[in-house]
Amino acid sequence: MSEAEGDAVDEVGLHHRRPAHGDDGQGVFARWRAGGVVDLVGAVTVGEADDAEVATGAVRLSQRVIRRPRGDAKELVDDGWSRLTAVAPGRGVWAQAFGFAAANWLWDCLTLALCFMAVGEGVPWQGLLLAYGAAQLAVNIPITPGGLGVVEGSLTIALVAYGGPKEATVAAVVLYRLISFWGLLVVGWVAWAALAYQTRRQERAQTARAEAGAVA
Repeated sequence: MSEAEGDAVDEVGLHHRRPAHGDDGQGVFARWRAGGVVDLVGAVTVGEADDAEVATGAVRLSQRVIRRPRGDAKELVDDGWSRLTAVAPGRGVWAQAFGFAAANWLWDCLTLALCFMAVGEGVPWQGLLLAYGAAQLAVNIPITPGGLGVVEGSLTIALVAYGGPKEATVAAVVLYRLISFWGLLVVGWVAWAALAYQTRRQERAQTARAEAGAVA
C-alpha cells in the first residue's frame, strides 16, 4: 500500500470515527468500530496488501472495539512476527510434534476408558471416541477456564446417550477430570514453585558473588 493510498484510507477511517453532533455513546462506539473495519478492509483491498498490513488492521480493529492489546499496532505485529519466525522447524520436527500430540490425545482417551473400569463398569466403546472428541472441542471454546463444567456435561450426556449407565458415567467422568485436569494443575503448581525457588537461589548466589567481587 502506497503512502497516498494509506492516507486516503486513514481519512476515510477518521470520517467514520468522527462523532457527529448529538450522537449518543452507542453511536460514537459504532463509528469507532466502523473506523476499525475501514482500516482492516482498506488494508486488504487497497493496493497489494501483505500479511503484516492485514494483521495490523486487525489489531487496530481490536484496539478500537475492546481496547486491547495496548501499544502501537504495527510494533505489536512486527514483534509477534519476529517471535514466530525466530524458530523455523523442519518437516521432521513438525511430524514429531503432530505424533506427540496424537499420542497425547490417545493416552488421554485411554485414561477415560480406564476410569470406567475403575468404577466397575464396562467401557462404552461405541460412543467413547465421539464423546471424547466433542469434549476436546468444548475445551477449546473459551467459555470457562479449561472447559470446566462444559467438558463434564458434554462427556456425560454423550456417553449416556450411547448406552452408558448414568451413575457410573458420572463417576467415571468426574474421576477422569480429577486426573486429567485437577491433577495436572497440582503438578504444574509444584513445578512452578520448584522453578521459582531454583531461580531465586541462583539470583541470590549471583548477588553474593558480585558483592564478594566488589569487596575484593
